[in-house]
Amino acid sequence: MPEDTKTTQERADLLQKQERESEDNLCPKCGSREVIHYGSRKTKTGQTTIFLCKDCQAHFTLRPIKHTLYDTATILRTMQAYNSGHSFIDTSKMMRKRFKVKIPPTTIYNWTQRYVKTFPFIQLRKRYVIDPADLIVTRRFQHKQVYDMRLHRLKLNIAAMTFPTLPRYLFYLMKADLGGTFDSNTRCSDFRYELPKVNMRTIPKNCATDLTGLAETLANSKKRRHDTVEEFFLINDATTFATEVPVYLTKEEAKRFGLRISEPLTGHIDMLQCRNGRIHIMDYKPDQDLKNVSGQLNLYAFCLTCRTGIPLARTTCAAFNKDAYAEFLPR
Repeated sequence: MPEDTKTTQERADLLQKQERESEDNLCPKCGSREVIHYGSRKTKTGQTTIFLCKDCQAHFTLRPIKHTLYDTATILRTMQAYNSGHSFIDTSKMMRKRFKVKIPPTTIYNWTQRYVKTFPFIQLRKRYVIDPADLIVTRRFQHKQVYDMRLHRLKLNIAAMTFPTLPRYLFYLMKADLGGTFDSNTRCSDFRYELPKVNMRTIPKNCATDLTGLAETLANSKKRRHDTVEEFFLINDATTFATEVPVYLTKEEAKRFGLRISEPLTGHIDMLQCRNGRIHIMDYKPDQDLKNVSGQLNLYAFCLTCRTGIPLARTTCAAFNKDAYAEFLPR
């Protein structure tokens, strides 16, 4: 095959491959799937692919954060370092040392102004002096599998103004010997409990879905996705104060809710938030139908009520992923 013909064929094959790869990319302007690759743009940290919609002729990229010379992952990591309590200068040094990216402190400052709605903790962070070494405390549990419980001290202290019993239980967990409680095989995620006539409110897009979409871009694999999303919320969201919180019900406590169990009912709540005067039990479900987890979430609410004394009437349960958010009131 002549070189010219071969080159032409290779280009045609490459174009077809790109079209197949981009067939699930929706045009943000008209929603069409008729999308193809249309070159790339050089940024400070690499290349950004540009797409063309055949229907409306719109040009766009798939970067969650647009209109910047830095790629999305770099911005997310930078803002995460800043929201962890580091100064603009220290954040700049950390990014240069760890990721070999030069970001001037003035640029980081500008990002805190530009992305204040994207990273809700920025507003809260400005009002307090934060020590990065003392902001988040962690304990690892070996409960059938490994769980890293994390507490955000600042946000927990704020939540405690409304729910003063929260710190008592959560800091107890950081030091307590839970004995054989979590050796139980009766887990909230597996226990058959149906909640009839759930009045679940589904929202296609809100702050939780937006933060989840950003967090997932930092996950190296599906296995790392859960931990990455939880850590991202804990650092960048204004209301998440704890992740992977162990909770349980004893046999005697379960009778109060009409449950029959022969051993403790246990579980780990993905995230706890305090907003609008309520505790929100948040469960990240990337690959499940959100409507099918109401029973599990209601059991978490029972457990949390018994451990903290916070009534069900002041609790909201929610499941979410990057595509939707669904919540209901436990009972």
